[in-house]
Amino acid sequence: MPVIRDIQLSFLKVKEHTRNIEALQLTSTSNYDEDISFGKETSSITSLYCRHMPKLRMDYEKGILIHCVDDISLLDEWEKKYRIFPEYMNVFVEYESVKAFPYLSDREKKELALQIVHVEMKRLAVKYDWDIEELEKVKNKILELNYRNEFVYIKKSSPNKKYVCSITCQHEVAYADVYLEIREYRTRRLIKKEKLIREEDMYKMFDYVSEVAWKLNHKVMLINNKGKTVWMLTFLEKDIPANLVWKIERIDWK
Repeated sequence: MPVIRDIQLSFLKVKEHTRNIEALQLTSTSNYDEDISFGKETSSITSLYCRHMPKLRMDYEKGILIHCVDDISLLDEWEKKYRIFPEYMNVFVEYESVKAFPYLSDREKKELALQIVHVEMKRLAVKYDWDIEELEKVKNKILELNYRNEFVYIKKSSPNKKYVCSITCQHEVAYADVYLEIREYRTRRLIKKEKLIREEDMYKMFDYVSEVAWKLNHKVMLINNKGKTVWMLTFLEKDIPANLVWKIERIDWK
């Protein structure tokens, strides 16, 4: 039985009853752009919620797609079927407030995203007999983190077990920053940290780094999902770890 590993939000603006594919294709592309933007800007919270929620097993669904509709009374059953994403639990709910989403501050966007996700997850919990108390813990954890979505994506220790190289991500509403960190292996104390890149789409970071490879005790290669080296880190060890000197080179891999 698959485990739910993904939650996404979608914004569906319904202007009139839609009866066929041609009518859908002729609708304004502005809603498509709004939908893409809405999904990206809420992903910092949806991914954070997913990372902390308990294992929820379903018969075949691997994710949850919450379609936020501005006027659900105009959404007919035919269009619902057209919008359904395979292998996902598709939920259609009315949230008129999402129309104002582009004009909210980043903090307000995070708060609204958490509100929508948590309310709909509790509704699903009643339907599928999930533990609502565990979901409340997820919400409280996000509040405790002050809505900050920071995580270690990859980490690998040096051959001599003196250092740990980590790729970390700070996922915000409008962007995701990817960092390189070097820590002491034994104490995990941070020695140096540097931002590698900023991306509007968090998932594009896989294009840049999907593997960390130590070549020597003082040399690290950052390899992308096509097996190409994108960055090379070389450093000089010092008696005091905090004085470590390093050089990061960007490799032209395209």
